[in-house]
Amino acid sequence: MYQHILFATDLLETNYFIEEKLEKMQKLTDAKVSIIHVMEPLNYAYPVAGNTVFYDHQEIQDTLIENAGKHLLEVKERLNIPDANIEAMIGAVTFEILNYAKNNNVDLIVTGSHGKHGIKLLLGSTANGILHGASCDVLAVRITEEDLKSEPYLKGLKRGYENKIHGHLEGVSKEMDHLKFKASEFKEEVKMVYGQQVEQIRIMQTNTKDKLEELKEASADSWGSLKDGVDNAKKALSDSIKNLKDKFH
Repeated sequence: MYQHILFATDLLETNYFIEEKLEKMQKLTDAKVSIIHVMEPLNYAYPVAGNTVFYDHQEIQDTLIENAGKHLLEVKERLNIPDANIEAMIGAVTFEILNYAKNNNVDLIVTGSHGKHGIKLLLGSTANGILHGASCDVLAVRITEEDLKSEPYLKGLKRGYENKIHGHLEGVSKEMDHLKFKASEFKEEVKMVYGQQVEQIRIMQTNTKDKLEELKEASADSWGSLKDGVDNAKKALSDSIKNLKDKFH
């Protein structure tokens, strides 16, 4: 039977379904269980005046990975596994999962499947990449249409979304502190305009937080109606930060 099971989690809605199956499998096999979460790097390239400008969102990335680690600890507690068996990392998702499995003698990778039609009933993009690249067994846990309507799924989806937006806002706070510090380098007339725009972004950040708090108060089956408002506020906030950097950096 299996000796080392790797749960590659997205820390979102599939967790509760997969954890239940994972716990039963661990009891059956007495295998070691490890859990990893891989995040794509937030290095974005933007076309500016015919050139490509790269922005390194390191502070946001650091905050997101820190939050992911906290959520992995919650999963660890639910599954009762050691701290050493969890890891949050940055990189190409499929590559990092397969690399971890190879380097740690994993003989079963467990992940979620998000597809809805045809072959995608069994495979999402990440699960598909893992299945075709893994040298060990792969269990892609299928989420059915009925599962998507269940209360545990909706609660998990809502909690995952809240955690994602909260982590993004924490990263924005650190980036805003940096932007405000940069104002000291400008001449007085430029500093005034720059400072005003930074404060405007602060207001937008507060607006996004308020919308997130409103969403948190909503029930698991009604929060979706508020999600667009949070997404729009988050996009406006990100666009404003980008525009500020384009103009002054």
